[in-house]
Amino acid sequence: YDVVMIMEPATLFGTTLGVLASKVCPYWLITAMMATLLSFAASETFMKGHKLCMKENQMKLDLRTDRNNTIEGQALISAAANQNRNQFGSLSGDGMDVDVDVDKFDDID
Repeated sequence: YDVVMIMEPATLFGTTLGVLASKVCPYWLITAMMATLLSFAASETFMKGHKLCMKENQMKLDLRTDRNNTIEGQALISAAANQNRNQFGSLSGDGMDVDVDVDKFDDID
């Protein structure tokens, strides 16, 4: 509940400013500000996704070059997948479940 106590006044203040701005500013300016905000949010999301993809690719490369045996490599991949599920939520039920076979990484150059 402490988060609500911090966020709610800021949310109400932002709503009040937004209502006042929509009455004072022309529609083209409001549209331009919304487009700018959307572009910023989209670029931040893309950059975070790209960073996560690069991290996963580096982890795959490290597993191919440094692993001692297949069982250890699968354990590392499983641990990383669990960490990502805990961080980003489970993807089960939406058709995006992935079963990783470490032996397939040997063929990738």
